[in-house]
Amino acid sequence: MGLNPRRAGKALLRLAFSALALTVVLLVVDPAKVMSAMASVRGPAWIAALGGFLVLHLASAMKWRATVALCGLEMRPGFCLRAYGLGLFANLCLPSLVGGDLLRAGLAIREHGKKEAVLLGAVCDRLADLVALGGLTAIGFLMAPRAVADMAEVSTLERRLLIGLAAAVLAFGLGLPILLLRLHPRRLPRKLGRLYLGFIRAFRTLRSRPGRGLAIFATCLAIQAGFVLVNLLLGGSMGIALDWRLWYLLWPLAKIAAMAPVSLGGIGVREAAFAALAGRFVAEDRIVAQSLVWESILVVGGLIAGGLHLLTTPRRGEDPRP
Repeated sequence: MGLNPRRAGKALLRLAFSALALTVVLLVVDPAKVMSAMASVRGPAWIAALGGFLVLHLASAMKWRATVALCGLEMRPGFCLRAYGLGLFANLCLPSLVGGDLLRAGLAIREHGKKEAVLLGAVCDRLADLVALGGLTAIGFLMAPRAVADMAEVSTLERRLLIGLAAAVLAFGLGLPILLLRLHPRRLPRKLGRLYLGFIRAFRTLRSRPGRGLAIFATCLAIQAGFVLVNLLLGGSMGIALDWRLWYLLWPLAKIAAMAPVSLGGIGVREAAFAALAGRFVAEDRIVAQSLVWESILVVGGLIAGGLHLLTTPRRGEDPRP
């Protein structure tokens, strides 16, 4: 299969945007101080953060499996881990953090069929992540009112960024399901209408089990809180004296910004957003350094996930179970 010039062009554009965002960030801060802060990370702290990253993604894979099952498709645990691992690896080279979602959904459809259940599960899984991140931000607002008051003194651009990100989460998390439910299949092309009807059936299956849905969302909230905790501990090992309540306020917003499909895996966008938001409270060079160290964990974790996918994928003729 040849390389699609259009897709290659988009990938190069996003790579250029990531490089530009990182360049702008490094022009604002002192690169020497950033490198010094990065060098302060000890091996055990970095390995512990990597271990936390992998454990939380293992839990996230099982959450994805439970979400798809709630929509009407039971996936084998082994296949689920392999598909999720490949999607995590793909996040290193696909646009934004949702590129891997599409890849693992495609693998699930090819393996099991039930396109509607898989797609609804993918949408619900990502929406749950977004709403959980928005929920953590709301909790941060409630727990750190003094910090929020201090934010009123920051520049208009940073304040608009904060408000805009929160509004985007709310609009996307609540508006998309309402929009989908208001569509009429007869107004759609035949193939798309059939897909939409299957989507509605899968949604009714999901709606019939509200208790399990709430349990999955609670798990999602715990996982996202865990990612904040891992970054908090990693930042603490680098001497970042940022109140833990501010971590739960600001880091989720930076992660939401990294989901925008304008860069490769959110590289550059995450650093710029976190530095803009947290630079009011601690030195920006340390914030940027922590974000870059976290990027190294994302890269190594993604490579490990991709390697495990290759090692555990059954060869032709082998039994694919479990």
